[in-house]
Amino acid sequence: MRTRKLFLLIMLSLTVLLMIPLAGAVYQFVENRADIAKHPAPGKLIDIGGYRLHLLCNGTGSPTAIFE
Repeated sequence: MRTRKLFLLIMLSLTVLLMIPLAGAVYQFVENRADIAKHPAPGKLIDIGGYRLHLLCNGTGSPTAIFE
């Protein structure tokens, strides 16, 4: 009887310890998607040979400055 209770306690503890990081990962994923939807990046995505690059163009005239 005591061995069974100890086994159940250990299994419950392991379950709880595994659920905490999983809950944190799910929360992070959901909130990250919500932040992306609320605050989209300025500019636009352009296709360069199969890759999508973010482009933000501001201003006119010269000299041209490129920040990477």
